[in-house]
Amino acid sequence: MLVCLKRGFGLFLFFTHEGRALMCNFEISFFFCKFDISVSIYLRMPRQARKQSVTAIYHVILRGMDKMSLFYDDNDRKLFLKQLKSQVCPDFEIYCYCLMTNHIHLLVKSNLLSHYMHHIAFVYAMWFNAKYHRKGYLFQDRFRSEGIETENYLIQCFRYILQNPVKAGICRQVSDYRWSSYRLYYNSSASFVNVGFIKNFFSDRIQFEKYLLERNQTSFLEYLSERQMRDERLREMLKALLRGRDIHTLAKDEQKMILRQMLRETDVELRQLARISGVSIGIIRYLNE
Repeated sequence: MLVCLKRGFGLFLFFTHEGRALMCNFEISFFFCKFDISVSIYLRMPRQARKQSVTAIYHVILRGMDKMSLFYDDNDRKLFLKQLKSQVCPDFEIYCYCLMTNHIHLLVKSNLLSHYMHHIAFVYAMWFNAKYHRKGYLFQDRFRSEGIETENYLIQCFRYILQNPVKAGICRQVSDYRWSSYRLYYNSSASFVNVGFIKNFFSDRIQFEKYLLERNQTSFLEYLSERQMRDERLREMLKALLRGRDIHTLAKDEQKMILRQMLRETDVELRQLARISGVSIGIIRYLNE
């Protein structure tokens, strides 16, 4: 990425990707100063295209560089939410969010996902670096995303995102965590989050709360951290069960028996087992049911 300053506060950025050019103009406020920024994105070098969702709904994760904290205080979190809110429009809807310490979960609907996510990340990183007098990248690589193709997967992913602070040991209940969209769904106040979609799944708040207490059995896009440390141990277990054979050459019944044994005897995530074994996530999910 090449960054050039041009008279006053005009800023031109050149990114490489697919040989196309994009232009956008926006304004950033740092403390008491306003910066008018013009951004040129020059797209040249090919990158692997994101898989498009038929529904245009995605589970998105933004990660801090080298697991660094994205928020040092509540004002940082408020600023990020303000920036998120500023992007909401018919082309970019927010269904759910959860701000963790070093990563962010979003459930969004958009046919222009990359455009809006890059803008959100860029503006927040500029503000964050100015506030804390730092330089360099704030976010790790590109944002990660996974398409949501069914209503069942949508509502389970919704629960997974809201349960993240509980799973991480930050709080005991979903309702205890301040920095998720949980409090917005049965609140009369206006919100930038699209809360209406949950009416398709719950007749009242009692059903909603009950559902959030249930444990998720499905694997979702995750923030990669501790599970990477377990890969070597799991590979060794799989190798021992295979006894020198290739899992793809086994009879289907034996293949299923080995995978079910790993699911039963370990706390392996479904997506992790798919990655290690080379078996599709769809088959792994089926075996886990």
